[in-house]
Amino acid sequence: MQEVLEETGVAYVGSRPGAARWAMDKLVTKSLAAAAGVPTPAARPLMPGDACALAPPLVLKPVDDGSSVDMRICRTGEEVAVARDELHSKRGRLMAECYIAGRELTVGILGDAALPLIEIVPADAVEFYDYEAKYERDDTAYIVNPDVPAVIGQRCCEYAVSVFRRLGCRHLARVDFMLDDAGPWLLEINTMPGFTAHSLVPMAARAIGLDLPALCGRLVALACRSRVRTVHSAPSAQGSRA
Repeated sequence: MQEVLEETGVAYVGSRPGAARWAMDKLVTKSLAAAAGVPTPAARPLMPGDACALAPPLVLKPVDDGSSVDMRICRTGEEVAVARDELHSKRGRLMAECYIAGRELTVGILGDAALPLIEIVPADAVEFYDYEAKYERDDTAYIVNPDVPAVIGQRCCEYAVSVFRRLGCRHLARVDFMLDDAGPWLLEINTMPGFTAHSLVPMAARAIGLDLPALCGRLVALACRSRVRTVHSAPSAQGSRA
């Protein structure tokens, strides 16, 4: 969609095609994050028939999907085998990632600045923040500006902005972390985060005084400014012929 909008010259909210493509690939994101000095759990691509180079506990997930769809936490080799049998048949390429037990934190980005930190606390009956907890349940708790040491909150925000810039993202994103005793670990970045009643970027924006209409207005303004800059920087038809 971004490529179509670029080709037709229509202003749009969100990252341009290259950044969106890189961010959608979790392995690429993690590689660029690690190169920028941002801690991220060890991960390996996993094709059908490959030996898994990581020992459980680990997380199996699609490399290029979101909303925790087809994500499995595997604590034993048997669970890994069962999950692979299920997922490879419909996904092919997977990612195996070291499992980090801890608190789930997220940082929204608006423009080029971090929004307030949010902690996600799924209900006791939910193993992790899965699709149901994200979109269907009403018992997931979201804590804006959670009780974490100031240095941890600052580090999460700095890491989030660093990855956002490293990927070449623009306008908005949401960056997800797990926090354990070693500190925050980057999981992934979402360049087009949700805007439902449960969604985290609108929630964080409300904490700084931006309700949903104001947030949408800010994003439209960012898109229009980006369009103006792109037009002004493009060569004219006459210059191109020369």
